[in-house]
Amino acid sequence: MRKRLAVAGVGMIVMMLTVTSSAMADPAVGPFQWMRFQTSNGSTFGWVNGSDSPSDANTRVLRLVLPPNGATCSDTNLGACSFGRAFSRASNNIRTPVGNQRNLSFEFAASNPATASTRINVFLSSGDFLFLIPDYCSKPVASSGGTWRRADFTGFKTGCAVVVNGPNATGGFTEVGCTTPAAPADEARFFCADGTDSAWKNFADANGDEVVIIRHLLVDSGGAPAAGTNTYWFDRVSLGAGKMYTEHPRRALNCPTENVC
Repeated sequence: MRKRLAVAGVGMIVMMLTVTSSAMADPAVGPFQWMRFQTSNGSTFGWVNGSDSPSDANTRVLRLVLPPNGATCSDTNLGACSFGRAFSRASNNIRTPVGNQRNLSFEFAASNPATASTRINVFLSSGDFLFLIPDYCSKPVASSGGTWRRADFTGFKTGCAVVVNGPNATGGFTEVGCTTPAAPADEARFFCADGTDSAWKNFADANGDEVVIIRHLLVDSGGAPAAGTNTYWFDRVSLGAGKMYTEHPRRALNCPTENVC
């Protein structure tokens, strides 16, 4: 998994996607909070009309389409790799002590390809980083009839694990102590929700001196298909910078508390 992450983890070719919508209910936000996209190798990422999460009243959904990786895709040739990243200047620049970080969550279609390539990446000032992977932290959206799921890494107090990478973070459960869900077998460091506190809070309690510096939603090149295309659907994306996106890159809801987003 680490090699795949490196392929999509460097280089920024930012493009803004222009979309139209017949109904814009969310408040407009300034450029610092606009959702922005980075893609490569013919991938497309943006908000479209469609069947979205029933958690909101609009019919807008964030769609990522990945073609196969190019034959020369590698850490040194990212242009041949298929991936998509969503972020804002706020999510890439606001510095937040880990104990104060809130609202790292998103909803996604249950039909999305199940892969650890889909996640929120969180980078810390120490040089460590966390993988917030929905495979290890998601529950059905009850009103969706099983078609949508929610991943809430700062909110869920059961059934959630976050993966920690790097030498500086302290603590962490063993796989035996983190069985709901099963922790990633190829990772040695992770924190879990324990029924009282979220996985994120348990990490923050053990690493109170850490500071979050970057957060983004990513599907890396490991999520690209061997042939054809892989399509991923997202909604209600909150990147821990005070806003939740439900319909448009330049409109978002405020996230004053954990329960709102």
